[in-house]
Amino acid sequence: MKTILKYIFSFALGSTMLTSCDLDTIPTTYVDAGSVFGKTGDAEKVLNGGWNYLMETFNSYANPGYGAMLRANDAMGSDVVLNSKYGFRTHNEFSAIYGKGGTNTLSWLLAYRVINDCNGVLDNIDAAEGTQADRNRIKGQALALRGFLYLHLASCYSFAIDKDPDAVCAPVYTQSTDETIAAEGKPASSVSEVYAQSINDLEEALELIPETYVRDAKHKIDNEVVLGILSRACLYARQWEKAKTYSDKLLTKNNYLMTESEYKAGFNSVDNKEWIWGHAQTNDQSNASYQFHYLDTTTKGSYYYSFNVDPYFRDLF
Repeated sequence: MKTILKYIFSFALGSTMLTSCDLDTIPTTYVDAGSVFGKTGDAEKVLNGGWNYLMETFNSYANPGYGAMLRANDAMGSDVVLNSKYGFRTHNEFSAIYGKGGTNTLSWLLAYRVINDCNGVLDNIDAAEGTQADRNRIKGQALALRGFLYLHLASCYSFAIDKDPDAVCAPVYTQSTDETIAAEGKPASSVSEVYAQSINDLEEALELIPETYVRDAKHKIDNEVVLGILSRACLYARQWEKAKTYSDKLLTKNNYLMTESEYKAGFNSVDNKEWIWGHAQTNDQSNASYQFHYLDTTTKGSYYYSFNVDPYFRDLF
């Protein structure tokens, strides 16, 4: 009997029922990796599905997709002032970092679900039918997305690395897992190890995604996006010289700054040239914009009115 690996993917797989006299030894609840990753285009669909899952999945009104993590960062910083209304009060009080509910559950689920998608691509892309150029680029994009998610985990679940480089942070998975293995879990790695995994993934991605690659959608990761994430990862890891090196390389490629009219346009178009990475909102995929719409006190259709602009924030600059 064949041994079939079970993967957790972020897109629906349709199947056609076939009948024959032969004994079917493949369980109907399992998906053969070869049928999912048979071609490079199939592997790219897995990555796109993972991205969609990351941005559009939510488990409560306060947590629509990865945007919830961005709002949590706003709440814990000085970007906004929160009132007593619904939405991220506990983040503002730094009490939401404990326990398994709410945003923490979503943060963990989003990160590791999509990391597993990336690992599935990385485990199988070398055997996928297609050009070597496509295999390299897709492998690089999977590494970059995985590196980005480990950066998220390192920065959210540990203090700054120079406080205690050996502090417990989060588990590191570099191979795809099935539900049984995932349920067993792995010991948490140190914050240094998680940052190292993130930076290693991103540096390998930088070598694999060619500078000549032109993406057809802004959510797809190109060479410039990797440079930007790498610079941030090295900054967080206190690798100052590397952070400057990568940011300088990026600015050499793209140093565009918004004009005054673009700055006053409302920051509502993913086509803004100053943004190198973005998730476009459409009528049928708009959960990432839903959240701020309901939190912002200046939005006409707001419901929670809990995010207030800090009147003194601009004075810092």
